[in-house]
Amino acid sequence: MIIKKIDNHTRDLSPPEGVSGDDCGHLFIRDVKTYLGNEMYSAWEPTPKEIDLIKNGATIYLGIIGTQHPMVRLLVGNKLLEEDE
Repeated sequence: MIIKKIDNHTRDLSPPEGVSGDDCGHLFIRDVKTYLGNEMYSAWEPTPKEIDLIKNGATIYLGIIGTQHPMVRLLVGNKLLEEDE
């Protein structure tokens, strides 16, 4: 996946301390207030190879570093979830 610059981003997160920029690039975040509280969104673009895999039924996986799994959303589309939708 390729990190995209999300429209109206509110923050630019650097790689975590001790992680090189080669392993983890800058992540542009858009904060959205919802009934659950603050949600952070980033935008990603599949590579051409990943697009072909998805078209052929490949599963999309979400990886979380650590031992606790936070609540997450995984969305597809051209419009980000708007406040209180």
